[in-house]
Amino acid sequence: MTISEIIVDACNRNGVPDFANKVKYKFSKKMTVCGGKARLTQNLVVFGVAVWEAATPEQRTNIVYHEACHLIAYHKFGRMSLADGPHGWRWKSCMIKCGQNPARTHSVKVERRPMKEVECDCGIRYMGLTRYHRLISGEQTYYCRNCNKNVVPVT
Repeated sequence: MTISEIIVDACNRNGVPDFANKVKYKFSKKMTVCGGKARLTQNLVVFGVAVWEAATPEQRTNIVYHEACHLIAYHKFGRMSLADGPHGWRWKSCMIKCGQNPARTHSVKVERRPMKEVECDCGIRYMGLTRYHRLISGEQTYYCRNCNKNVVPVT
């Protein structure tokens, strides 16, 4: 099934067939570990390219249902859909009606970006390449969130 077909199916199973026409989706390269994100007030689902490419067809299907059910719950219940959290009983009931396991997280293994070692009074920490290069060039100073001391490159 295509993304659009899954969205239509989810809306039909939840008794809101006309809502499917209002749901839009797009892909984002910025989302590197998140499978998708529902923009509730925009009726928009944003899928993470990295997770999408690493996912199996079954995992992709589950991600689409998961995000579509966030939009459906918000459409049906309004802000009350968030009263017990984004993965509360209203969202879970939508997922169950779609025949999906209402799990909060996906199990897609995504290759992480490279990290560099830095240290502070707490010990060794890890930092992304962009921040690391700003640190070693002297362009930026970074502080540990734990001990509030400057982090320095590991030599």
